[in-house]
Amino acid sequence: MRADWLVQGAPGWRTWRLALGVGTLAIFLGLYNLVALFPLGPPVDLLTPLDRAIPFLPWTWWLYVPAYGGSMFHALFSLRDVQILLRTLAALVVCQLVNDVFYLAMPAPFPRPADPGGDGLTAAAFRVLWAIDPPGNTFPSSHVAVAFVAWRCLRLDGHPRAWVNGLALVSIFLTVHTTKQHFVVDSLAGVAMGWACHRLLLPRRPRPAAPNPVASSAGLAHDPGPGGA
Repeated sequence: MRADWLVQGAPGWRTWRLALGVGTLAIFLGLYNLVALFPLGPPVDLLTPLDRAIPFLPWTWWLYVPAYGGSMFHALFSLRDVQILLRTLAALVVCQLVNDVFYLAMPAPFPRPADPGGDGLTAAAFRVLWAIDPPGNTFPSSHVAVAFVAWRCLRLDGHPRAWVNGLALVSIFLTVHTTKQHFVVDSLAGVAMGWACHRLLLPRRPRPAAPNPVASSAGLAHDPGPGGA
């Protein structure tokens, strides 16, 4: 079944895509925050010496949250293949459902700084983030997993600007640590989760057919070549 109303250039295609994106985001955030209220397992400590050694760099918030939101919108409105778009949205929901199982079974609160410091815009941005992002939903990192899926779907689509999402993924992978949002193991698990959901729900890019050596040799046997009869 073709969803022609989502095809780029169709009447209202941006509105339809935005509606789908907002709907997926509502499911994503609704589940994300709901499971934080009802943890089933005891808190788990995933802090390592490497986590302690990574400095808290408040300014990297601007390389984290905007990169995350921007990469999602870029993928949503850039994908040309509608089937890849729909499968990507499904992969994001499945990814969050699986992550929620971990958040329920093994909440791992990150020891965030008591206060981002100061009264500027960055400090205010941190307070908003920490007010809506539960500290125990850490392993695996949903932000890294989602960013990975968004990058891979554009790669699968063959989009020339897939590198934009690749840069966003790298930025998010690094700044979840410098903003003291995640343990190191969280981001690694986020990549693994994103890869698994991508492979499960998104089709593989077709490979070019390899030449048939038998057919090639048969063709050479019948080709008399230049100057032949």
